[in-house]
Amino acid sequence: MSEVCEQQEVVSQVEKALYQLYQDPNPDNRREAEKWLISLQQSPLAWTMCWQLMQQESVEVQNFGALLLHNKISKSWNELPKEQYETLRVELIKAVAQFSGGAKVVLTRLCVALVCLAFHCIPDQWPNALVSMIQSVQSAAASLPNSNAMAAVLQLLTVIPEEFDSTSTTHIASRRAVLNKEIRFSLGSVLALLEEVLGSTQPNVVKITAMKCCSSWVQFGLPLPQISNLLDFLLRSLVDPELLPYACDVLTDLVAHQDSFKSVPACVHACLLNLS
Repeated sequence: MSEVCEQQEVVSQVEKALYQLYQDPNPDNRREAEKWLISLQQSPLAWTMCWQLMQQESVEVQNFGALLLHNKISKSWNELPKEQYETLRVELIKAVAQFSGGAKVVLTRLCVALVCLAFHCIPDQWPNALVSMIQSVQSAAASLPNSNAMAAVLQLLTVIPEEFDSTSTTHIASRRAVLNKEIRFSLGSVLALLEEVLGSTQPNVVKITAMKCCSSWVQFGLPLPQISNLLDFLLRSLVDPELLPYACDVLTDLVAHQDSFKSVPACVHACLLNLS
């Protein structure tokens, strides 16, 4: 049997197993399906099958393919030769761009996988990884039809702090100081992008996502004098009933953070003068 036929056979088995897992009323069939899917996740075959699965029409199958890739990067990184790091990075950036206009569940899983890969490669295999990652996804998505570069970038920005928080319980925990340094290095680029979104004519749903990103990034320290434009946008958003609760959340987080506290009075006063 050719490699193509073997891969198609595995795709068919995945489709059947997912159906049994989520829709089969027989508990024995569900247990067998789950057992088989877990075994596939643990197999080296998952490194190649994930791409085939993500090309299928079913969102459920696409998402399982993205899950396979994330699990391999997260739990089986040592299986991958160093000379394949760059190829995987390029292909994963393409996949994030490809799904930026598709199902959000798949996009989110791919963004998590890309951030996990970056955390493995920082700093030696991927210098300035986070800034490079954001720029690369923007560029890749902009060149594709039916893509949404902003959706992909904002999803990445949302995922980065979440994945950093989760590293405390993973094998990457020993590298938290290195990752924290890289994240702080990227703050300027992240803030510039968030300011661009909040100061634009993007719909409120996009601005709400940007505000949620802001709240996630506060933990890394955003000195208020350096974010006066962002603060101005947030204060102006208080007059919009739809944006009000999210703007309040970000402002509360900013004021409460120890790195911001000392500069609150002067900076807020300046922004309030701009609103008058």
